[in-house]
Amino acid sequence: MKNQEGSDPVNSISSSSTVQIPNTNMNVKLPLIVINTFYGDIEEFPSFWEHFQSFIDNDDSLLLVDTHVFLRGFLDDKAKRLV
Repeated sequence: MKNQEGSDPVNSISSSSTVQIPNTNMNVKLPLIVINTFYGDIEEFPSFWEHFQSFIDNDDSLLLVDTHVFLRGFLDDKAKRLV
């Protein structure tokens, strides 16, 4: 189907055309993140540290003291005594 100028309205785009995409803030509920408590088993440390860094340590919105408090909250037994 052609418009009055003879061009195809679906395939023609005017140079002054603008597209507005609405800016919506979607509130998405993400699942709770679970970081297992680290008790000091060296074989479990790499997995623990990877999760802690990803979810807590790399979060620039947290103060260093808050990161430390979170870290202590995920430690127990001999691991907690060392920090």
